[in-house]
Amino acid sequence: MHACIPLCLALCCCSLGVSFAPAALAQAPAAAGARQHATLYDAAVFNDRAAVERLLAHDPASVNRGDAAGFTPLHGVAGEEHTGMARLLIARGANVNAANREGTTPLHLAAYPAMARLLVEAGAAIEARDHDGNTPLHSATAHPEMQDVMAQLLRLKADPNARNKAGRTALDMATERGEPGKAALLRRYGARRGGPQ
Repeated sequence: MHACIPLCLALCCCSLGVSFAPAALAQAPAAAGARQHATLYDAAVFNDRAAVERLLAHDPASVNRGDAAGFTPLHGVAGEEHTGMARLLIARGANVNAANREGTTPLHLAAYPAMARLLVEAGAAIEARDHDGNTPLHSATAHPEMQDVMAQLLRLKADPNARNKAGRTALDMATERGEPGKAALLRRYGARRGGPQ
């Protein structure tokens, strides 16, 4: 569905002032013949359940260990369609509201409607704010492909009129980006412009 999500998320995060450079998180020796992933983050993003189980057995606390930028394995999985992996990480204690150094939570990075729903149902704060005051709805609006995620967040009761620190609402962002489909979706949920009309 979203062919370039990892690259697009990286570009989206950069446009919001968020760094997107997850690095080493947790290491454990690989079992003979097992697929090798150096980090729990990598194993989770590549949806390698056996490697994730092995790494967590070696170091259970690594489920919430962030890299230098604060990205946890759940942050990485949020940008994928791996809802089963997200459930596994959450069952093993992953913090659904973990914020990286920029205040970005996994829900800010949710790239698929099912992932957004799973995170919210697991307790993710739908109005979480990054350091610029952007909510997950702002983040989805700023991404070129994620109108379906926006719709899911709105169905889950995201505030369509939340303003970031610059006073911008999601509708401001959609309008400025020239995305009438997103603007129409937001208006159906009562969205208004935040800045001067």
